[in-house]
Amino acid sequence: MEELVNGRSLMRRVCVYVALVTLLQNTNHGVLGYQSTRGDEAIRSGANKPELAAQLGHSWAVTSVAFSPDGNYVLTGSDDPTARLWEAATGTEIRRFVGHSGPVNSAAFSPDGKWVLTGSGDSTARLWETASGKEVRPFKGHSDCLSSVAFSPDGKYVLTGSRDKTARLWDAETGKEVRRFVGHSGRVSSVAFSADGKYVLTGGG
Repeated sequence: MEELVNGRSLMRRVCVYVALVTLLQNTNHGVLGYQSTRGDEAIRSGANKPELAAQLGHSWAVTSVAFSPDGNYVLTGSDDPTARLWEAATGTEIRRFVGHSGPVNSAAFSPDGKWVLTGSGDSTARLWETASGKEVRPFKGHSDCLSSVAFSPDGKYVLTGSRDKTARLWDAETGKEVRRFVGHSGRVSSVAFSADGKYVLTGGG
């Protein structure tokens, strides 16, 4: 069976779909949303909700998505457990980042787009070269699954959040832990830098 999206026929055979949603000019709609479906469910598009759909070939649920700084590429992390690079305009898979032994729970681009950062259920974060897919270095020290990762605005530091109730700052070039943020009574599920890099924000449960 096939589903028509924006006049294009999409085969419904891939386990995971990611819809990249575009804004329609001169309408009353704001952000149209994001949806991910599995199995034989279809991507559906209403008349006033145009969607640019890309069929992604992960074999398990997609847990994290990000655009490259130039908007030309899409990065996905999955339970399968890989991260993958895709061409945004076509949905074509460009590269796979393979090395984690647990699900990839979070994935991010460096500010210049040259590096990819992943955080995994194997309790490590890993730095990869975007152009080659080669692993550059791991960030080891957490005692439980990683939930969230982020680059500092200047790309020199890496921030990770974990179920071990801590967030940690790492030197991106050496992989060494620089600082530990302790205070949450539950897992740290989300981390972020301020725009100037002077502050760290964490969310926990």
